[in-house]
Amino acid sequence: MTNKTKTLIVEDNLDVLSNFEIAYRLDVLGEPKPIRLSEDPVRKLEELGIDVTQTYREAEEFVGLRSYGFVLLDHNLPRDSDQDTQGIGYSLIPKIRQMNPRAIIIGTSSERDARGKDGLDYELDKSDYNFGEGLKEIYETEGEK
Repeated sequence: MTNKTKTLIVEDNLDVLSNFEIAYRLDVLGEPKPIRLSEDPVRKLEELGIDVTQTYREAEEFVGLRSYGFVLLDHNLPRDSDQDTQGIGYSLIPKIRQMNPRAIIIGTSSERDARGKDGLDYELDKSDYNFGEGLKEIYETEGEK
């Protein structure tokens, strides 16, 4: 059975993770404004029950150990923390599907050439101002809040 309550975010950029945190808290959880920014968005997201990985290898490990209902997946990731980003994130899709065929995979790349990849259930541009509203709509559509 798919655990729709468990979410994994695969993103290496801390500024983007801060935006994810704000969008999740405002739009998905419905916290009132103003929201105080946390100094450590990874820790704050984890406190909210969301797993966060910042490299391809970490994501590969997490996906192999846990079953996720939702995976927010960036395409450009470093393989390891000491490396530059590469267009390798979406190559995790088959492994995610193998571990949990019913997982909802949301591509979050803002790069045009990464859009429309096979295996993604949804695509949200992480640079879009309405990212949080789109995420909330996906959670609601897929039976999650």
